[in-house]
Amino acid sequence: MTSMVGEYLVKMDGKSRIQFPSAFRRQLTEADMEKFYFRKGDDGCLELYPATNFEAICAQINQMPPHREKTKNLQRRFNKGAVEAFLDSTNRILIPKELLKYAEITDECSLFARGLFIEVWDKDKFEKISAGGDEEEYLEAMDMIHSNLLETMKK
Repeated sequence: MTSMVGEYLVKMDGKSRIQFPSAFRRQLTEADMEKFYFRKGDDGCLELYPATNFEAICAQINQMPPHREKTKNLQRRFNKGAVEAFLDSTNRILIPKELLKYAEITDECSLFARGLFIEVWDKDKFEKISAGGDEEEYLEAMDMIHSNLLETMKK
């Protein structure tokens, strides 16, 4: 699986396509670039996965007991609104209309990499949500990560 980093602002054209940033393309393998999946994110954004990452997550979910409610709910929630997507010859990707409506994207999109996937936000919604958050919680989490890394390095 491939992990990505970065944040980019892109404009959507009249046919609901966005330019896929070259910085993201450089982080992906050829196999990653062949196909993508959009899904409805849990925070009102869209999530864009390289197919290799999306399919690896689906494979993990499919290894769970299939008749358990927990498995069914996870499959339904993760796959809700999921659609295949492809880059065109000029590295644009089409966002389906129903997903644009779900995420309330109209013109400019903020693309924010979260490791295995990219969040696709309406620019204004992303500015509001990213301005929130508790500074102390962030610092505590970073302290914990730093301590864990130091412990790992000692071993």
